[in-house]
Amino acid sequence: MGESPVIELAKERVVILDGAMGTQIQARELSPDDFDGYEGLNEILVKTRPDVIQDIHQSYVDAGADVIETNSFCANAVFLQKYGLADSAFELNEKAANLAKTVAHDCKLRPVFVSGSVGPTNRLPSLNQISRTEMFKAYCDQVSGLLAGGVDLLQIETCLDILQAQIAIEAANSAMKALSRPVPIICTVTINSQQTMLLGTTMAQAITAITTLPGVCAFGLNCCEGPHTMRPSLDQIAHLSSLPLAVLPNVGLPENINGVMSYNLGPYEFARVMHDFASEFGALFLGGCCGTTPAHIRELKNAVESMTPQKKC
Repeated sequence: MGESPVIELAKERVVILDGAMGTQIQARELSPDDFDGYEGLNEILVKTRPDVIQDIHQSYVDAGADVIETNSFCANAVFLQKYGLADSAFELNEKAANLAKTVAHDCKLRPVFVSGSVGPTNRLPSLNQISRTEMFKAYCDQVSGLLAGGVDLLQIETCLDILQAQIAIEAANSAMKALSRPVPIICTVTINSQQTMLLGTTMAQAITAITTLPGVCAFGLNCCEGPHTMRPSLDQIAHLSSLPLAVLPNVGLPENINGVMSYNLGPYEFARVMHDFASEFGALFLGGCCGTTPAHIRELKNAVESMTPQKKC
């Protein structure tokens, strides 16, 4: 696979990814009717309220994001089974990609890339809750839909189980080969305050297991308990991995204030910490996860736009 434009961009400067999708959907206070009977399934909104999803994408483009991510985090057949929508996985992913590509294409001032969001399922293969075969097929179908919809790269994210991450990457490569459409993969895992993944995998083990897999062009962390808890693991990744570093934290832990989930890390403080990650650890792909808003991404862009890469791609 030749170098993609987004990887080439990372050789010139820090690439700005977008922020949260789920909490931005929640902020719009949609009605049950908007979900067409599938309340809580944000991914169905690409069909029922495409205007809302495109508005969120547009808000991140306006904030300066180089990459906007599809509304497809849980759009895999394994997760969709509980809604009776397993057979709709390809369609939902293709639609999610189409919506984001339309917004990206409409930006005439600069290139905007679309990343296909691939999240975990609700079952862990390392605990024998799902077979490798079933999970592999689910991810193949999801990635095939994203590729058909025109994504420029994939984000295999919020990986809790190292085996799940490996299967997702393997399936992504299989789908790309079948469609003769290779795109780069950014893989990010999530860790707890002990700096391990959910089942105890250490960061050194995760780096070894993931960074040598075909197609993986960047590795890092997303979600977690906020950027401050990421620092020890980011230091390890910077020293042990030769791949570009991706960082997409939550803005701290949420608090329930009068029934509304609120995050306490403001845009300026978020951007300042992320600037430090780029400076100290050479992070080249920076964005946000739960609780981040277009304001966070705008401040992030302002904080790092004059920086040059500290680490070769």
